[in-house]
Amino acid sequence: MAVTPNSSAPPASSGSPAQLPAEIGALAAADELLTPEELLGLSLFDSQHFAKEKNRPDFTRSLGTTVLRKCEPGRVICRQGDTAAVTAFYILSTEDVIGLRRRQLESLATEIATRKSGQPGSHQYYLLLSLDDLEQKQRSMIAELQSLEQQQSAFSAAGKTETEERPAATVLFAGDFQSNTPQPGIFRRLLAHLGMGAIRSDEAIPDSILVDAPTDLKRSQGFSAVLHETNLFGEMSCLNRTPRSATVVASRDCYMLEMLRSVLDSLNKDPKFKERIDKYYRERVMEGHVRRLSIFADLTDAEFNELGIKDAVTLEEFPAGSVIIEEGAASDSVYVVRSGLVKVLGKAGYSLREPDLTSAHWSRLVGELAEAENTSFPLAEAVWKALPENAKQLVKSAGAGELAADSRSSLLVALNGLIHQGTAVLKDLKVNGRAVKTREELLALLDDPQVAIAISPFPEPLESWSEYEGRLFVRYLLEKICTYGIPRRLAMYGPATIWSYVGRGEVLGEIGVLLNQPRSATCVAYDHPDGYDQRLPDSRTGAVPSRVEVVKLSAETFQRMLSRSQKLRDRVAAMARARQEKSRTVTAPAATGKLANAAPGSDFERLGLVQGQQLMLIDLDRCTRCGACVEACIASHSDGQSRLYLDGMRIDKYLVPLSCRKCLDPVCMIGCPVGSIQRGELGEILIRNWCIGCSMCADQCPYGSIHMREIDAVELTPLQRLAVPDGFELRQVNKQAVACDLCSSHPSQSPSCVYACPHDAAMRVDGREFFLSGALIGPAGPIAN
Repeated sequence: MAVTPNSSAPPASSGSPAQLPAEIGALAAADELLTPEELLGLSLFDSQHFAKEKNRPDFTRSLGTTVLRKCEPGRVICRQGDTAAVTAFYILSTEDVIGLRRRQLESLATEIATRKSGQPGSHQYYLLLSLDDLEQKQRSMIAELQSLEQQQSAFSAAGKTETEERPAATVLFAGDFQSNTPQPGIFRRLLAHLGMGAIRSDEAIPDSILVDAPTDLKRSQGFSAVLHETNLFGEMSCLNRTPRSATVVASRDCYMLEMLRSVLDSLNKDPKFKERIDKYYRERVMEGHVRRLSIFADLTDAEFNELGIKDAVTLEEFPAGSVIIEEGAASDSVYVVRSGLVKVLGKAGYSLREPDLTSAHWSRLVGELAEAENTSFPLAEAVWKALPENAKQLVKSAGAGELAADSRSSLLVALNGLIHQGTAVLKDLKVNGRAVKTREELLALLDDPQVAIAISPFPEPLESWSEYEGRLFVRYLLEKICTYGIPRRLAMYGPATIWSYVGRGEVLGEIGVLLNQPRSATCVAYDHPDGYDQRLPDSRTGAVPSRVEVVKLSAETFQRMLSRSQKLRDRVAAMARARQEKSRTVTAPAATGKLANAAPGSDFERLGLVQGQQLMLIDLDRCTRCGACVEACIASHSDGQSRLYLDGMRIDKYLVPLSCRKCLDPVCMIGCPVGSIQRGELGEILIRNWCIGCSMCADQCPYGSIHMREIDAVELTPLQRLAVPDGFELRQVNKQAVACDLCSSHPSQSPSCVYACPHDAAMRVDGREFFLSGALIGPAGPIAN
């Protein structure tokens, strides 16, 4: 959109022509595009907040990446469920706006005086405005400045000298907490009446909901909250490409600076600015964030403050694909996820540990490494070249003899250093004078079918590999070069398994610290996988990847907390037991070994059959098409919606209908803006009643297992109505996601669809065991319906 003085939207400061990025959206009559000088005059971009002047955003090269929006009471800043969440918002302080207007008035007065003297105007942003336009703009700005100065005086008189004490906007959330809450079906109510099982409420209203703002929405406050001057909000949706989690509406006249992701990224690159933001988060948000975690609920306020939790924590950031925790490492800290998503994997360690290497390994390891120096094998040459000099000297000095204990430890440190370098080890790798850049070229050199299977999901080219993927490959590479000196990772652990996804507000690493044991899982900062939803760009499609921010709490501080309260110790112990049990449940039994022989990209993998821990199958030789399974599904749920659709791929004599298969890797859970899609106690997918109907989970499910249902308009709570400005209507939630919960809420906790089939044609199976154990006879290719 070209912005000109004659357009309905005002130009930059005065309206000079500019081209706005489509992501910014249309400008209202009161909105402005500020000049680079005006932007850098705001406190958010003040040079004192940056380590180096060159780190400040260069707005001369990025015109249109920010816009100043003047908001009257009731103006909607962002709406719950909006998917075009590519910007973040910063509420300017009254002082900032006063300073901005004064600077603008000075330049405006100069321009007016120049014009009146008969000389042509010199300010490029005012060239297209007449003298009458300039004088009218001056009068309007003077009146606005007077109003702002009066507002500043009122704040001072009320003792609101801190910007965080000045309310400016309201966060509102619409959720299905009343009439639309699903009720138990007839079958469940009958069994409960007969005393054959209690009705379990999986739809309890939460105490608080995490949203993309510096505050949570509490039930006691009607799921609404207040934003103040200098608050930054919407940045998590912007960085992680997720729908807006709540609606934000101006509660008084205020000024919002809307910015694209590129501005946020430039700010976060400066260490001093990042330190400032971290300090703000710790002082203003951290205490409340940590304090609200259920594991600390038994600490009194005095105990919480006495332990100095707020000062004992640090804020850390992990790019997509980087490793936060590695299985087998020392448990030295506990993490609380502030933003982003973490994938938790079992049997996914890659580092070498001293207990892993026997005397037989050590007797061969040194010799195999020594051979790498003189071999013509390109991969071995790359490893030898990347080894640090002290490690090379250890290998050369050992000769045919064994290493001493301290030398073994030093060599192990060096080898793990190589693993942690990831694909950087291969930066100079060439074959026939040509750089190796693809996975297939590496696999041709390795000539190892098992490794080929293990890295088949890795993307192309190599530069797109994540930190975890790169480290895993270098471990396989070392195993290839040191065939007898390094144990096979796959033989020790088996294939890695996705245990869960952990989002904002959840805890990582508490089990190891509690039990004083090494880490029991590997945790990786997760990004949207390529291919599930092309609307969600990620690092593998060329867009900037997401990242994870965590609050780090030392093991010592965590243990001090436990020592202060028996209730807290009991709570954490119960939580650890529950998580361990859940991990065992979610992780299906290991495959029989035939999985390793499956060809990469086979239909078995491509069609997602490997994902199904509770894969729905219908034996078409037995099925009479009576529909009893679908009728039982509908009868088991009070909303009249089926979770089972008799459509899908056919594998030999089996139909794979559209129904949740309890995936090992449930990508439907990724990015839910309000955390309403969760794993149940049995690993099933549950969609809680505060779903906002954004369809993100349905779009991301690769197998069409999640559907959207229409619901009645959601009523606002009484407290929300008090917070809503006059004349404002909150966008209604009119649909919600529906997914099969495997009838986990039934007393029998067994799928009704299977139980109701009169011909034993319907079944729930583990896809890996069923299709790889010889149960299926015949081709495994899909046959069109």
